[in-house]
Amino acid sequence: MKTLKFTVLSILMCLMTSSTMAQFDSCQLLIGGNVSDHLVSMDGVIEEINIDSPYIYNEVNGNFLYYLHFYDNAKIERHDLTTQEITTIDIDTTGEIDYYISFKIIDDTRIALLDNRKDEVYIIDMEGNFLATIELPNSTTSWQNLYAAILDNELIVSENGVKELYAIDLNTYERRLYADLSSLTDFVGFIKIFSDSVYVSTRSSIYLLPEDSDPVELVNLNGENNISGLDVRGEYLFFQTNFGGNIYYAKAPDYTPVLITSELQQFDLRYLTLLTPDCIEAISSTKEVAIQEFAIFPNPATDQVCITDDLPGDFTVKIFATNGKLEKTSKNSKCTNIEDLSKGLYLIEVTSEDAIYQSQKLVIE
Repeated sequence: MKTLKFTVLSILMCLMTSSTMAQFDSCQLLIGGNVSDHLVSMDGVIEEINIDSPYIYNEVNGNFLYYLHFYDNAKIERHDLTTQEITTIDIDTTGEIDYYISFKIIDDTRIALLDNRKDEVYIIDMEGNFLATIELPNSTTSWQNLYAAILDNELIVSENGVKELYAIDLNTYERRLYADLSSLTDFVGFIKIFSDSVYVSTRSSIYLLPEDSDPVELVNLNGENNISGLDVRGEYLFFQTNFGGNIYYAKAPDYTPVLITSELQQFDLRYLTLLTPDCIEAISSTKEVAIQEFAIFPNPATDQVCITDDLPGDFTVKIFATNGKLEKTSKNSKCTNIEDLSKGLYLIEVTSEDAIYQSQKLVIE
């Protein structure tokens, strides 16, 4: 464990000392495997981290890195990335509960354990005591993994043996159907939530799930599978395929996959986490500028959409379809006519010489 603690802490300290000049190449992906983890930089440099424990799952939450060791003597190890202190949470494995494939940190008092053998979710406290058990509808295919994310005080759970998402109320622990994804051609795999947007993967595609509309395919790997890890940060998707043996990133609005590396073996590509999320804040910029936000109105829109903020200097507004096609361009105009655009989901991108702007989603009705 000493190698892990030293490496992770060293990377984070290095990034903190140069945060105002953060570059895309300072991003680090933590790749979880059967017997080893790896740190992968965006230029494809790989550093192996030996864990000496088979079958692990990890998650970065705040200033902590959590590891789940399952099968016999299940436990979660919490690594403080500042002090390097390790806290062990022993999990009761008596009775019929004996298998966990992944977990989700709910808050500083609770953890959700996801059992893909029995299609159940167990809520435990930070001492390993069980608080609740929530059953999920049984999958028609056994041994399918469960994954979860948190949105509006609900645990949203995916199970890649079915085409549905389930929501568990974190106050009452009651379960409801969150999304029917029967329109997809494949089973649901990973689920990620960023800025209240829900993303899911299938074996070879990644989708955005807009509220009250059909799933939007962002990435299609044309048959390469199995997507075994997904993370989302800003306009960037990070993902990998353990059958294809590749690690990628893709950027809005076109989300064209860019290969980072194909040097890891299949069984070393189990999970993926962006270990250094702050590195996205000034991607590919050598100027010390902060990412700016802008608001649009109305949204949803029918005939025109306007930027409500005052933007300094010259700026260009571009509207993209979700397949990356540029539909509209206007310069130094706060309102854009969209009457000739079809109904659906679009992305508005603002560019200028003086600032970096986050893209915004636009729904046209």
